[in-house]
Amino acid sequence: MTNGLNEQHALEPVPSPAPVGQPQFHFGRFVVIRASMQELPQQIKPEGEATSSLEIAVAARITVTGEVGTVMLDFVVTPDPAITPYDIQLNVAADFAMRNGTREQFVVFLKNNAPAIVFPYVRHLVDQMTADARYGRVRIDPLNFHALLSPNSWSEAPPLAREPTSPEGASDQQ
Repeated sequence: MTNGLNEQHALEPVPSPAPVGQPQFHFGRFVVIRASMQELPQQIKPEGEATSSLEIAVAARITVTGEVGTVMLDFVVTPDPAITPYDIQLNVAADFAMRNGTREQFVVFLKNNAPAIVFPYVRHLVDQMTADARYGRVRIDPLNFHALLSPNSWSEAPPLAREPTSPEGASDQQ
């Protein structure tokens, strides 16, 4: 069984090229590095308390090697223990490529835009992981992902020990 870490996927070309000198960013792939869900003992809600809660904690790292960058996101999802008592932890990565831009522009894209691109995949993954669980699905509503990440949430990590998606696949296919 493969975990997809060594597979190469060509990036799709941008449908309408940006003007010369404008950076172009391409989404390469989404990889689940680790996903775990554990059922916890269900807690009893105090009388009169009717609201449910869902807490999401995120840690983020980026790596940039030339025109290829990876965003790594670690999630801890804590649903209401009286309704869906699960401990859900995810480590995911997404590869992006850049053309016609500077490293600084790429870092800004990876920190500001890439997490919002990746988050729907995480929402789907949490939904699917809990689909057949005893207490039912955990559905994460769309949210302002930037509110979860403070500027201090980011760190630059050493490059992953896997082959990143190559930007050449996108630049040669126009």
